[in-house]
Amino acid sequence: PPTGFEISPGNRLDLDVVFPPEMNGQRTTVFDRFTRQPLRLAEIRVDGEIITTPEFSSSANAHIPEWKVSDDLQPRLTLRLNARSGGPFGIQWTLNEKAMDHTNDSHDHPMEPYQLPYARWSKVRFTNESFRLHPMHMHGTFFKLLTRNGQAVDEPPWRDTVLVHAQETVEVGLVPQDKGKWMVHCHILEHAESGMMTLVEVR
Repeated sequence: PPTGFEISPGNRLDLDVVFPPEMNGQRTTVFDRFTRQPLRLAEIRVDGEIITTPEFSSSANAHIPEWKVSDDLQPRLTLRLNARSGGPFGIQWTLNEKAMDHTNDSHDHPMEPYQLPYARWSKVRFTNESFRLHPMHMHGTFFKLLTRNGQAVDEPPWRDTVLVHAQETVEVGLVPQDKGKWMVHCHILEHAESGMMTLVEVR
């Protein structure tokens, strides 16, 4: 089992916390240890009647069949994450060297969305060419993390946001179930506002 979770802007976790009976009457502290100085987030006081922990099966994957994909399948979409000088903030964060212009609600090129097929399996690759973190968020679909820097990742949760570290390449797999035009953007909102956003059309 994992010993920790790395949470980025836009990531969420649903936790089922069970305390052993001997913890009754005690307190435990929750810390954020992402930075050098631990940040105290909360204190949990264990108190009250001791009950038997209920058991139930997870419904997370109840309607989603298991699927495994060959590593040699090429991505349908590759997004390169980087930055350049310019724009109203002095820096533009880019996807494939293009920046969303929020002043005119358009790219710096004609707005032609990237394409993904409806109800078919697709691999999407994020390549971070910068030295900053980018939590990449996809609207309208959920995905599974497949690889980090070419190494397979065996991760059960489904996501809509994945943290891409500096100089890292991440691949995700998805089967879009909703047609339309959907945003893809960095969930650090300063980066999205400075251009790191685009559209993907599912059809």
